[in-house]
Amino acid sequence: MTDKSTVVQFPESESDRLKKRVFRKASTLPILKILPRERLSTLFCFAKVTQVPKGTVVIQQGEEGSSIFILLSGAAAVYYEDPHKQCLNLAEFEEGDFFGEAAFFSGGTRNASINTTADAILLELEAGQVRMLMEEYPVIYAILFSRYEDRYFDLKSQVQKFLMPIRNYPRRRMEGEARFNLGGMPEKGGRQAGMLVNISPGGCKVELEKADFVPFQQNIVGRDIPLSITLTDETGNLAAVGKVVWFEHATDLTRGEVKVRFGVKFIRLLGDSERILSSVLNRGK
Repeated sequence: MTDKSTVVQFPESESDRLKKRVFRKASTLPILKILPRERLSTLFCFAKVTQVPKGTVVIQQGEEGSSIFILLSGAAAVYYEDPHKQCLNLAEFEEGDFFGEAAFFSGGTRNASINTTADAILLELEAGQVRMLMEEYPVIYAILFSRYEDRYFDLKSQVQKFLMPIRNYPRRRMEGEARFNLGGMPEKGGRQAGMLVNISPGGCKVELEKADFVPFQQNIVGRDIPLSITLTDETGNLAAVGKVVWFEHATDLTRGEVKVRFGVKFIRLLGDSERILSSVLNRGK
């Protein structure tokens, strides 16, 4: 017969031990000390607490996500990468700071990357948990939204200053309309047009509004597509068969727009296209 007075002890997980270790410190942080101890304890039961080393990418620019992170210990930095892979350091975070609120309020796409610059412990709150906290404690909503607005305008200002000189660098940049047909796709989503934003001897980059791009066409990488390009302020049109070699979603912070971009490698140029392309690129040198 089992002794009813016996208490069954379950082994603690590493996550449980970590939560116990940082709970006292967490209760003193500005965003969390608003909560009564019992409510904070409940939050810790369901939230994710992780220990990460220096150099960890916590948030990747362009990815989907709506959770908010609180830095329980350590440090982190915010980086923005422009379309030409140039990187701007926007801000530094220290113990007690939170981040990720921009995607939470604006729709789930991360507008910058965040890396740890020291060993860190992070509390991650899913969007549903954050919404529940804001309903229970309106002051948390006020803190998060106020910080979101401040950071958004600061980010926009810094990015615009960062991009301005880059636009003035001499580079091989052509604009025009690119029409393409994603072979094998249904007729309603097959023929599309986008803006040609960059061209080289080997291929080109095409950009179009996300709303104009049928979602199921994200599997276009590797497809051979017929392509026709009308160059702005240039005589002659390019015609080619190309292969899609990369695809990405990107948020244009200068205008607050979400676009689709993909790169096409020329398999062969048709008709007089080789001469036209060579002439255009030589004039751009």
